[in-house]
Amino acid sequence: GLGDVSGKVIPKPVLISLPQHGGTLQVRYFMPHSCHRALAITGSIGLATACVTPETVVMALLGAGAETLTDVRLEHPSGGIDVVLSRGGADGTTIQASVVRTARRLFAGHVYAPVARRLAG
Repeated sequence: GLGDVSGKVIPKPVLISLPQHGGTLQVRYFMPHSCHRALAITGSIGLATACVTPETVVMALLGAGAETLTDVRLEHPSGGIDVVLSRGGADGTTIQASVVRTARRLFAGHVYAPVARRLAG
């Protein structure tokens, strides 16, 4: 039912399991042709929201008490990402998700600059 997705990077399947390192959930996020080393921000927000949404596979895996979670730590191959959930609306069913922080090293190296020469005036 997705139509022709050959030029797209969807669908993005996610494997979930119980945490192994003190988090809320352990995840593996797949891009086309490989397992991603981390987790996309959009994916982390969706998974964290699923933790507290009744009748989702994620909430069923977490079991009793999941509906009251406010701090969600999603473990992934490069570490983890933290998402904070808050509830609002008149009946408290509106969920807001915020990414606490995310960072990764983009590059490391050394720069060698020549000694500046004085120009004769």
